[in-house]
Amino acid sequence: MRIGMYFSAITYCALAALVSSTSVAQSYPAKPIRIIAPFPPGGGIDASARITAQALAESFGQQVIVDKRAGAGGRIGAELAAKAPPDGYTRLMGSSGPNAVIPAVQPKLSYAVSDFTPVSLVAISDFLLVAHPSLPVNSVKDLIALARSNPAKLDFGSTGNLGGPHLAAELFKILAKVEMVHVAYKGGGPQITALISGEISLTFASLPAALGHVKASRLRALGVSGSKRNSALPTTHAPCASATCRPLSSIIANAGCSTPSAAPSGHSTRSRAGLRARSRCARQYRAALACGGRIIARCRSSLLSRTA
Repeated sequence: MRIGMYFSAITYCALAALVSSTSVAQSYPAKPIRIIAPFPPGGGIDASARITAQALAESFGQQVIVDKRAGAGGRIGAELAAKAPPDGYTRLMGSSGPNAVIPAVQPKLSYAVSDFTPVSLVAISDFLLVAHPSLPVNSVKDLIALARSNPAKLDFGSTGNLGGPHLAAELFKILAKVEMVHVAYKGGGPQITALISGEISLTFASLPAALGHVKASRLRALGVSGSKRNSALPTTHAPCASATCRPLSSIIANAGCSTPSAAPSGHSTRSRAGLRARSRCARQYRAALACGGRIIARCRSSLLSRTA
């Protein structure tokens, strides 16, 4: 009798826990969700965070806030996200810099790659090699010739140390056998602003961050990092991946959404499904193509492969 009552109690508790967890999952989200953008306004990560916030808000019917926490090449925002309560209400809109490169070369960080669980790869785009209009170059070939004749006289900007634009430019220097001076900024917005003002000579920037300024003739595009012409620049600006710089064809800007690793997996699954559904929205798809990028919503393994 007691044994029967004992197992009945266990069964009851198990069912109660199952019902409770199902109820919690169905009621999620019960409050606003925060997406931490570790770079300032005006760059690709900021744009991706805003697009994702809109997609999740429409999918969940709940407010989604973009919390801008820029600095240290994305490290400040990543540290904040890693320390956030693992309740499924905090997301990090990261990139290869704070999510992979910085932890790999700076092992004494207060966070590690394992502190995050990828939710989805959100967007990708080529890098655009852009110069200030006063620089007497119109192509990658012209730039290489000018840099070789003026070693360490040209300066290039980046979104911060070890970010995508920094690594792209350093690879370009090695491949083209040129010397240029690196100037680090706190994100894509300040990087582009500095180039427009003439504070620096050139930079690699994500297409969404630079394309509008190119079309307005505030910047001059010399080439794209991909292996073929980008649909946003169909007739001009050939790829940087010439025989000299072919490895640049594999360099892309990416934005990925992740959550603290201890957060409930069901919440990430719902977020991924919502992003996947909204990525097919014609309005958002057209907006992404217009600025030279692609909105996508891939699974966790895709994001891991992009940041590895």
